[in-house]
Amino acid sequence: MKSGRWDKYPLIVRKGSKESYTHIKINNIIVKVDKKEIDKLADEFGIRFGPFISTNEVEININNKKCKEIIPKLTSDGKKEFSLKLDDGHILKGWFGFKLAGSVKEYYGFNTFRKGRLITSYDKIGLGKDPKTKQIIGELYMDHVPVSHNKRQWITESKEYKTVAKELMKFLRDYDVRQKVLCKGFPAHPGRVEGIVRNIFLGAKTTRKELEKIKPGDILVTSMTRPYFLLQIRRAGAIVTDMGGMLCHAAIVAREFNIPCIVGTQTATKKLKDGQKVIVDANEGVVYAAD
Repeated sequence: MKSGRWDKYPLIVRKGSKESYTHIKINNIIVKVDKKEIDKLADEFGIRFGPFISTNEVEININNKKCKEIIPKLTSDGKKEFSLKLDDGHILKGWFGFKLAGSVKEYYGFNTFRKGRLITSYDKIGLGKDPKTKQIIGELYMDHVPVSHNKRQWITESKEYKTVAKELMKFLRDYDVRQKVLCKGFPAHPGRVEGIVRNIFLGAKTTRKELEKIKPGDILVTSMTRPYFLLQIRRAGAIVTDMGGMLCHAAIVAREFNIPCIVGTQTATKKLKDGQKVIVDANEGVVYAAD
């Protein structure tokens, strides 16, 4: 940033309160841009360095304003704590959850700790290439896994690290199997959300009042969507239909409005009850019971 004043506000490195790590403080960044750009930059720092900000290892000020940690929002089922016994006899503890659709899109993975110290943020250990893992965030406590001399990265070639990665991947892969599947269809637009089912039955008796029962974040369930559903679709957290394919009305509108959508389930209107809480995994085309 040519307009910056880095000479007056140098990077300050000082000893932290704990002897085991160094505290880094960026005292100030002066930028001459409009407020929206400053807020955007602050948010970017708040997301990227959030885990380190929360543990007081990093402090960043932009135009005399302290950057705050920005935490991805979870679906309402929240954090799922686990304690996993590994093949080598060690215990892996932690928690994971699923991000709400649209929450901090680019960032996912685990904040990993060793003996209370944050080692990596948004680590992809155990996540693999499955698209649905891009909705996962959480924390892992890996006290038995060796780290580099500067304690800033795991020794990924170690037997302990490889065991954690392998067992964690299997655990996460099997998690959906343990959930109750209500119906399956074709994923028309990706995302994973939780919400309340609002079942709209098409026919001569479909009234405006019935459509108005759909509140922001509700799961719109119907045999197929119609053009006059447009206002309700924009409020919906997800769309699930009995009929249709990748070029049907529901799929096209869902992609336009960036709403998770599953089509062609054949049975959604029968199996999903009005007022029921469900999890719509439009990455996989599966609807689960939330309770």
